Amino acid sequence: MATVDIEAAGGLRRAARAAGFASGFECEVFYRLRGRGVWVEHEGLCVEYRGADGGFHRWTPDFAAANDALIEAKGRLHRSFQDAFADVLRACPRLDVRFVFQYPHRRGQVEGSPLTPAQWADARGLRWGTLDDIEALTGDLPRVRPAGPGAPLVAHVAGQTS
Repeated sequence: MATVDIEAAGGLRRAARAAGFASGFECEVFYRLRGRGVWVEHEGLCVEYRGADGGFHRWTPDFAAANDALIEAKGRLHRSFQDAFADVLRACPRLDVRFVFQYPHRRGQVEGSPLTPAQWADARGLRWGTLDDIEALTGDLPRVRPAGPGAPLVAHVAGQTS
């Protein structure tokens, strides 16, 4: 992952996008995880699953940890993500997915729902945290780099198709 000068890039969001992140928050989560010694790969894994429509789909989590834990950084839960993620959970119920929410207790962050992101995650039995308590969320993750320079953590995870 490239390092970008935030001031030279014109702010955190532009610097994050220049470095390959979808948002400044995603960039902050990545560097907070790495700063805590948690080795994660940004968009280093693709989950294939069969959706409710019967077709095959792909979901690329924001981060994959060395023990196959998947970490998703979210400021807002758009309706399209909620629908796709419901299909992911149905197809692959044993995935270890953890969320880092930017605003976990703010209403209006879950599109089309009165729930907060924290309530949304709790209702689905998902682990979640914030940047401030990321150690509690990731304390059980390996603090090691995969073997070999540039070695991928996991190349592909196939969802259940039955």
